[in-house]
Parts: sequence; C-alpha cells; structure tokens
Amino acid sequence: MEQLKKNTSLSREYGQFISQFDWRYFMTCRHRYKLSEKTIRKWTDKLFKASLSISRIYWVMERDKADMTSKHVHMLLECSEEITQNQLKTALNTSVGDFDELRSKTAVSNYVTKFISSHNIEYDIVDAKS
Repeated sequence: MEQLKKNTSLSREYGQFISQFDWRYFMTCRHRYKLSEKTIRKWTDKLFKASLSISRIYWVMERDKADMTSKHVHMLLECSEEITQNQLKTALNTSVGDFDELRSKTAVSNYVTKFISSHNIEYDIVDAKS
C-alpha cells in the first residue's frame, strides 16, 4: 500500500512539472511494427525537421490494455503555429489516432504521466536543436 501511495505521488508531481510547459497539442501514435525508444527518437527528429514550428516534445510510451505486448505513444507538442493531423501523419508516416489542441494542460499532463512510475514505461522531454 505504501508503494502505491509513492507511485501515485510521483505521477502527480511529474504531471505538475509537465503542465508548466506551453503545450499546444496532444496526440497518440501507433505503429504496425513493435515500438521502441529508438523509433520514438526518430519520430521526434522527423517532427523537428518537418518545419512545423515545434520547439519541444514530451513523449511517453505505454503498453496497450487490450494487448500487453503492444505499445502506443502519447505526445505533447509545444509549437507556435497551427498543425493539422495530416501534417503529423505525413511527417511521421504512421497512424496518428487522437489529436487535438489542448483545453486543459493540467488534465492532459496528468493523463500522460499516469503510469510514469510503472515498469517498462519510457518517456522524455526533447527540445528542438537550435
């Protein structure tokens, strides 16, 4: 029980930290092949190079509930211009499921950090290279 409280507290605190950034968009990506950290790092590079005005990306890779061998990625994007779902699909050449402009940074930040203290969760904040 004590460990559960610590994990919940860590997730909440990290959610508060993430909510301090100027995120504009939330998206969820899936891939037809097995996802790895290397794949996500390639995706972040592609997004920065796609001239979409993205300055920072937070990503977290989680296991799917329905299939524990499969994973998906949530991303928060910080950018100065409007982006469409089609632009992201084209840049990444993968399925972009959920995509929306943020209405509540706090709610979305808590959502993307809900499993941050679980095993096999990978995440990062990446800034565009100047």
